Amino acid sequence: MRSKLIFAVALSAHLAAAFAGTALAAADPTLGIAIMSASVNPDGTHASGNGAGVVESAYDSSGKRYIVKFNRPLAGCVNTASAGSTGVIVSTRVYPYAGTLAVNLVNYAGTPVTGDFQVIVFCAR
Repeated sequence: MRSKLIFAVALSAHLAAAFAGTALAAADPTLGIAIMSASVNPDGTHASGNGAGVVESAYDSSGKRYIVKFNRPLAGCVNTASAGSTGVIVSTRVYPYAGTLAVNLVNYAGTPVTGDFQVIVFCAR
């Protein structure tokens, strides 16, 4: 947990320097960047989050992935995600101008699985 926090602070400082002077509005005044987060239940419902906020989250059974939609574009943003259980690998794909993040959970064999997960998105102000 401590290493994730150190990584998040270092990433925040790096992004603040990289995106200085951009015109996007921040979700909050933290370190000059917008920080948005979401915690999603195994059924795809939104459990909690902060920042600009999650508009919706759902499980797409046809694509075997989760969709998390934020209320701002994600162009120029970076994200990190983690599974709520062991033995699960998380990957994400950003649809930047739609403000959407697709999250895939697979087991070590590469088979799609369902489960809870958390995501943090860092954007320029």
